[in-house]
Formats: sequence, C-alpha cells, structure tokens
Amino acid sequence: MKSIHVACIAKSSHVKKYGLQKVLERLVNDVSSFESVGIAVTVDGNVHRLFASLATVSADNLASHEIGGFRMCFSSGHVCRFCMIRSEHLTSFYSETNEGYPKLRTVQRHNEHTAAVARDSSLSSAYGVVKQSPLHPLHSFHAASSLPPDCMHDVFEGVIPIVLKVCLRGLIAEKIFNLKVINDRLQQFRFGRNDVKNVPPVIPLSFPKSSIPGSAAQKWCLFRNLAFIIGDLVPSSSKFWTLYLLCRKMVEIIFAPSVTVSQVSYLDLLVSQHHTMLLQLAPEEFTPKCHYLTHYPRLISVYGPVRHCGACDLKDITST
Repeated sequence: MKSIHVACIAKSSHVKKYGLQKVLERLVNDVSSFESVGIAVTVDGNVHRLFASLATVSADNLASHEIGGFRMCFSSGHVCRFCMIRSEHLTSFYSETNEGYPKLRTVQRHNEHTAAVARDSSLSSAYGVVKQSPLHPLHSFHAASSLPPDCMHDVFEGVIPIVLKVCLRGLIAEKIFNLKVINDRLQQFRFGRNDVKNVPPVIPLSFPKSSIPGSAAQKWCLFRNLAFIIGDLVPSSSKFWTLYLLCRKMVEIIFAPSVTVSQVSYLDLLVSQHHTMLLQLAPEEFTPKCHYLTHYPRLISVYGPVRHCGACDLKDITST
C-alpha cells in the first residue's frame, strides 16, 4: 500500500456514461508527455532529462477486458485475452504446448483484429474484440502484452474453490467421511496466529449443491490447512486427493516470490496433469479461470512472478 499513489478516481456511473477513453484522457496525456518530453531533474548542478511510461495494468479479468477493448463475456464466444480460444473448446486443451492449441494474441494479430472491427463491428464476435484500448496511444502499452494475469481471482476465487468442492464432494461420495466429520474437525482445529483473521466457516448442509463458503482469504486458509484437518483420514490412492495435491504444488509455484526457469517448465506439467484429472472427475466444473492457468508458465516467463502483478495486495492473503 505504501507504493500506491492515486492518480485518477472516477465513479462507475461516470465511466458507464462517458466511457473509459474520456475518463482516462487526462492520464493518457500526462503519461504521453512523460514518454516524449520527460521531466528535467537537476543533480549536482547537472540537468538530466528522465522519461517514463506505463509498463502493465493490473486489474481483475473483467476490468482487464474492458481496458483492453475485449469482449466482457465469459460464458460464450472468445473468453480469453491471451489466446483465441472459444468457450466451447475450453476443455480440449491443458497446455499451450498441446497440438492445435488456439493462436495466441500477439501485437500484430491484435492490431489486425481491432482494425477489422473498426471497419466492420459485426466482426467483434469473430475476434473477441470490441474496440481499441483507450490506453493504445501510449507507446509502451498494448492490450496484447500489457495486461498480466490476475492470480488472486484466477486461483483464490477460481481454481481453489473448484478443487475444494470436487475433492470434498468426492471423498464424501466415497464414504471416507461425512460432512459432520469435516465440520467437527474444522471447528476443533487450532489455526495459527497468521490465520486467525481468516478462519474458514463451516460447510453448509446444502453442500455439495452449494459452493464452499467464505471469502477468498478464508478459502485460501482452508485450502492450505486441509491436509492437517482431514489428511490422516484420506487414503493415498484417492484420485480426489491427488487432484488436491496437484493443485497445491501448482499454487506454490504460481505464488512464489521468485521462480526459476525449471519451475516454469514444471508448472506447465502440473497444470496439464491437474486439468486432465479435473476433467476426468468433474468436467462440468472447468471454467475460463481454469483455462487461464494454461498460460501462466509463459506469462511468468514474460512478467516474472505473477503475485507481483495482482489486482490487489496479497500480503494478508499469502502470509503463513
């Protein structure tokens, strides 16, 4: 929070009424001035001209699509700002290395798409692009390369709740334990001092028809501590538990403060194995946020550890 300084605030009603281009116009002009004119700084009697620009924009998926000029629909059509996949093909690919994986959105390809949509708006559904980004005038910004993934929403509010639901639902169906056992152990478990503010609530009797309750931080707390809460009851041969363990290994790399090249390659393997198993156990639970993880190995190579690119402060959520 110490490094965050407000540059522009606008009510959502004003954004809706006037559009992002108008709201961001002053900011874009100021940054453009930094790019072309810069600022003069005097150090020890010597004048130095410093230049600056915009590197990336951190936002949740909906806001990233709005800022980038992409379609803001995740239930049909093109649902990804990183590639050209359509919603009906989400379950067909587990890794960017899969044969036939949809084409990635590159700067050149995106420019061609936005130009085509500008000439004929009916092509929007064909490319998943609505218009040019309001930040496009900036030299260093491009919608195809300056909108990093949002790991907090993709993982904490996307993949982790799905894995928890599928895992617990499967173990209950296999009669390893029942819901009462889980809740009793959850209430008796002594959470560490860093977790006391995010203790997960008990799971409702409506489960598994309902989702895992709680905030993103509470779900993260449950996910990290699940092995200590019920792990002694689960046979190592359980596919549902294997899914959970794969997800743990995957998440450890995604939220690591530093990542090696070999870990990036290993993450690609883990995502592929995890998604393959998830589609075997519960294909109906596979969402666009699951698909986004197939891009993470490459995106980490581009942006570095993605925890530093998130749309929110992960300090409280990731403390252990």
